Amino acid sequence: MARRGPGEIDKHVGARVRERRNQVGMSQTDLADALGVTFQQVQKYEKGVNRVGAGRLAEIAQVLGCDLTSFYDGAPRVRAAGPGSERMALARRRSEVAQSPEGTMVIEAMANMRPNMRSAMVKIARALVSSAS
Repeated sequence: MARRGPGEIDKHVGARVRERRNQVGMSQTDLADALGVTFQQVQKYEKGVNRVGAGRLAEIAQVLGCDLTSFYDGAPRVRAAGPGSERMALARRRSEVAQSPEGTMVIEAMANMRPNMRSAMVKIARALVSSAS
């Protein structure tokens, strides 16, 4: 399903661009001229109607004399969705486990095992997980 209308982050980034532009006392026309676009395009960026590409946002930050990341300060968090989100969640859990004290101990123990012993440990771990569910 295609998304319609501006997203929350697009609106937030646009509002932050407008806020910064006003802080430095620059008009939409001045910003547009510096970027080589029309002032209507700047209006669309600021309303979040048109997304600001990464390169263009970097140009805006340079013209407005601020850090690129400042446009994202206070932005709403986005939940991962779609086919890759499960893989991302699994990668995040793996990282958390590997960095935990228990994960570190298991990794160190398995590093000292022969390959056939590591395979046996994986089977034991999988059996424990399936019996717990």
